[in-house]
Amino acid sequence: MEKTRYKGIVSSIKISHNPLENLYTIVGDMNFQLKSDMQLELYQEVEVEDNIIIPQAKIMESETYKSIMSRQLARIDLEGNIKKINLSDKVYQNLAHRLMPHLKSAAELLITAFISGSPMVVRFHNDGDGSSGGIALYRALLDLQKKELGFERSVSWNMNKSIAYTRDSLYIDSMLFDSYRSAEKPLLIITDFGTSPESVEAINLLYNKFNVIWLDHHVKYDGFPSDKISNYINVCDFGGDSNFTAGLLTCIFAQIIADVYVEDIKEAALVSDYSTYADYSDENAKKNSILLDYLTSTEKESHGKPKQMDFIITDREKSDEVFSHAKEMLDESIDIGIKNVKSFRSEKGTNIFVLDFEHIAKMQFDYPLPGRYSSKLQDHMESMNNGNTITIVHYGNYISVRVSRDISDSVKLLDLIEKMKIDTKGAVSGGGHKQAASIKANKDNIKEVTKLLLAELGVRQDN
Repeated sequence: MEKTRYKGIVSSIKISHNPLENLYTIVGDMNFQLKSDMQLELYQEVEVEDNIIIPQAKIMESETYKSIMSRQLARIDLEGNIKKINLSDKVYQNLAHRLMPHLKSAAELLITAFISGSPMVVRFHNDGDGSSGGIALYRALLDLQKKELGFERSVSWNMNKSIAYTRDSLYIDSMLFDSYRSAEKPLLIITDFGTSPESVEAINLLYNKFNVIWLDHHVKYDGFPSDKISNYINVCDFGGDSNFTAGLLTCIFAQIIADVYVEDIKEAALVSDYSTYADYSDENAKKNSILLDYLTSTEKESHGKPKQMDFIITDREKSDEVFSHAKEMLDESIDIGIKNVKSFRSEKGTNIFVLDFEHIAKMQFDYPLPGRYSSKLQDHMESMNNGNTITIVHYGNYISVRVSRDISDSVKLLDLIEKMKIDTKGAVSGGGHKQAASIKANKDNIKEVTKLLLAELGVRQDN
């Protein structure tokens, strides 16, 4: 029986110290990722038979590569995928439709990089919203791999604990990128974090070096250099607000890339971020939001990647086991908080609750973390007071502030934090959403800063 030979060209080289260990991505009649007993060049014409590379002498023009990739991209029916996304009953459908052309363009960039073997890093925020986006991308790329590639495609998945894309993060990503030569620029994907002053240095350093897809829902401050980010897609730039969460945005992005099911994690992202779009009667969404909140809180290495998280939330027995453990710790920590919280009332009649997280930390639970705990405690206190509630939780050098939706416009939390920053000459910093924000100060002065915050909120305290 005659063996089949496939023609193609080298589109990416993962470089090893030993050239015989170089890993070559080949695109053409079929797509391959193979080693060779001869050192190959980028754009070199090759033939493949029985997974053995047969080098040809010719180095092709980059236009030949572009023609091959154009045909490969055309096989993937992005418009068809878009039409399958059900938005008809969603209150955010008009906003989603405005975002769609930009998401489609980013999807074409991602698919091209994925198939061609360009190095890829995905960074997602370590909470329920960010991890929902990470899982959605994992599902989409796994589907794309099965349909378009004959090999397991390497992608670097990183759960980001910081709200910023820092110079250190850039250094780590650059080391990976520098180990490749590829027809496409390296691709960095960021979701649900980074729109902050702390990211500016890294943004300036990566400008024009990498392709970037940045999906966010955090409000941009004046002067944020989004024009230096090749595909910066923020719902706030399209008439939306933080209720259209980054997880929701990334789930829709994933549905454009591949026809995959993401409704379970889409709803979990909305519940996790307390979005007005969330269906709080959806018990599965609430369960998944707690699961993802827990999985992104622990230090266990097995919980940090979308593959492992996806397995846990989709395996009934495992999800029930982990959920039971997380819910038990959450309920107990809320009970402890209620017993130790201090209550105040502002001049406007707002209920304000203040808690030192040390009461929870000494229990040595691995869940929840202070910021997430603030949201859970706020949810409880708000339900008791029918809204009109602010919850403040301080721990270490951070203060987490949560404001109920009915008063967030009048409280103007972000403006208040900016005023504190000016009044303290930069000793206080912070940011977030109008209903959820964090303040950073010197650990030794955290109680004084908390008093200052209460004064700004209209609470009179005796010395």
